[in-house]
Amino acid sequence: MELSLLQFNIILGAYVSALERRPVDLPCEPPDGLLDSLASALGGK
Repeated sequence: MELSLLQFNIILGAYVSALERRPVDLPCEPPDGLLDSLASALGGK
């Protein structure tokens, strides 16, 4: 379970990094609305 949470946090960190176009430190505390912001940036909304 702990490994799964770590891997999920790495994925969220990659999303934050792509959205903000900057490296992020891990573990990452993603901002609220991350997936909506990412979808908007990719033209989904």
